[in-house]
Amino acid sequence: MAQPFAPVSRKSFPAVPLKTTKDARYWKSFKVSREIIQPATVTDVEFCPATSRKIIASSGTQISIISEKSGQILSRITSFKEHVYGGSFRKDSALIAAGGDEAVVRIFDAKKRSLLRSFSGHKGAVHSTKFSNDGIRVLSGGDDHVVRCWDLPTESCLFELDNHRDFVRSQACCPSPHLWATGSYDKKMRLFDLRTKQVVFELSHGSLIEDVLIFPSGTLAVSVGGTSVRVWDLLSGGRLLANLGNHSRAATCASLDGSGSRLLTGGLDQQIKVYNTSSFEMVASVWIQGEIVSLSLKKDAHSVACGLSNGKLILKRHSSHSSQEESDTIESDNYLSIAATNAKERTYPIPGTLGYFFRGQNQKARPEDAVVPKPPKVKLKKHDKLLQSFQYSDALDAAMETGQTAISCAVIEELVSRNGLKIALSGRDEESLLPVFQLIMKNIHNPYYSHTLIGLTKVVLSIYEQVLTGSARLRPLLEKLLNDVKEEIQLQRELKRTMGQTKAILSTCEKVGTSN
Repeated sequence: MAQPFAPVSRKSFPAVPLKTTKDARYWKSFKVSREIIQPATVTDVEFCPATSRKIIASSGTQISIISEKSGQILSRITSFKEHVYGGSFRKDSALIAAGGDEAVVRIFDAKKRSLLRSFSGHKGAVHSTKFSNDGIRVLSGGDDHVVRCWDLPTESCLFELDNHRDFVRSQACCPSPHLWATGSYDKKMRLFDLRTKQVVFELSHGSLIEDVLIFPSGTLAVSVGGTSVRVWDLLSGGRLLANLGNHSRAATCASLDGSGSRLLTGGLDQQIKVYNTSSFEMVASVWIQGEIVSLSLKKDAHSVACGLSNGKLILKRHSSHSSQEESDTIESDNYLSIAATNAKERTYPIPGTLGYFFRGQNQKARPEDAVVPKPPKVKLKKHDKLLQSFQYSDALDAAMETGQTAISCAVIEELVSRNGLKIALSGRDEESLLPVFQLIMKNIHNPYYSHTLIGLTKVVLSIYEQVLTGSARLRPLLEKLLNDVKEEIQLQRELKRTMGQTKAILSTCEKVGTSN
């Protein structure tokens, strides 16, 4: 039996080994588990701090509470006439605070979705609302350049922080109940002492600040804005500890895991950058199909929620974590399938009977039968079909038409092994020789292909020496090729001379070091 025709394999070269770390492998294994469509840009997203099984998302004129496991919208809060911003949970997840374009701060019951408090006083849109550590105060930052502190029991404004000179778009709660961080479009991050209402630190970010974070330890702060993410050491007086500039477009949001060991930042470049907070080196980069506006990382670092500008909420989960939660469903399905198989066993015709003789070609094989697999059908490319029919000249032309040097060189080497290269090059005119010369001149310097192309050049010159010297069209190309070869030879000689001098210097240094 004749062997099936084997197509020409594309020339491949050993790739440069990439250094993959444990972190890179971990974050690369994150898969999109849910994709929830929201009415508008998802400006804020946050995992529920109490159960971590719910997600709150602010989009358009509504706040959605979403199940992390199923991706279904459990409830909606639609008590807004204009866009809502800054939806966030209290620590016990019983209350939700939100602002919006109406310049009103609202407090809702998370379960019943009923409005509990409504605070008016801002003169511009409220983009950020956060509960204090004690849970009885809410601080809101607005476009009127003011941060106001609202008391839930008395329904009054306790004080104002008016040190900002532009829009206040972000806030962060510190572990200490007396400290509060704000980020403003005046390019400053400020740390306030809520007892004295004075600024403790005023840190210059250099760009419009979109988000701020405080580490769980309370010693480090993060400001996000422009294409940079800056880390500040609060213990040493607000010293700049790291300036992370890995985003190619504006960075818009940041999030920390529960231990503060990993920092995630998202931006309009559709990338999530992951940093190790011990060294602040980027350990991974996760691509998201859309411009990232808001970001939240679950405390156990197994799930990430991304709010996009196109109105999508993307949930990504670690593959092993997802499979673990779905194992119960899979096991139950397997149990049902096994039970069904046992209840209804298949009967096969017994060998030697009439039924076995007339079982037909559609009869499935039994477990003890030896099955001869059919050879897979190989889809041949144009140059492979021409090689199969021994049309060497046309096969070489078809390979060069692809514009891929690796394929062209693979076909040339196949022709050499068949002693068909001279046949493929014979009988050509100036028009058909031109692509051959273009292939040689373009890649003769490439060490991956130079060996093959040098042999091709020798065959071309042996066949068309008289034609090339007398052709007004090909002679300039031949002269240019000659000059290129001379330059390459001169370069190789200089490199060898340099290598010899370097070895002499290194050997002298070793002798001096040994003598000392």
